[in-house]
Amino acid sequence: MGFWKKFKDSIRKHQFFGLAVRRLDLMAQRPSWEDIVVDAMVGLEAIYVGSSMGEVRYKVSLRASKFLGLEGFVEELGLKVGDLPKMLKEAYDIRSEIVHGGAATEKAGKFYQKYSMEVAVFLQWCLMESLVRLTKYLARIDKGLTRTHFSMAFC
Repeated sequence: MGFWKKFKDSIRKHQFFGLAVRRLDLMAQRPSWEDIVVDAMVGLEAIYVGSSMGEVRYKVSLRASKFLGLEGFVEELGLKVGDLPKMLKEAYDIRSEIVHGGAATEKAGKFYQKYSMEVAVFLQWCLMESLVRLTKYLARIDKGLTRTHFSMAFC
């Protein structure tokens, strides 16, 4: 089965996947980096946390880091393996500040200074890579593993 067929089937079968794809699509239409950050984090939360509550920041950073670290994503970004969880936590904090009415410009600027990468670009890349790589694994989930098992595999 080809990539696009798997991708389309995944969207139909897995609501969390469809939500993440819609958020990725919305990011391309957003004029502000703040909206891009929020859309990207919503997409990552849909993939890595689902409907479970509590410790979302921790779950997103840990699960996304482990999953994206499986196939050299960290190296593609020119980062060290230990950087990704910290970057995702900082990005989540920026998202929280935006969503709760704060001005996240200063935190975003510090993120850029620290990693030489804009937070919006980093999160877009994380969401796109998660979706592309997840497509490969969803066939396994469909063959007997539940979404809970998938989430637990990356704890």
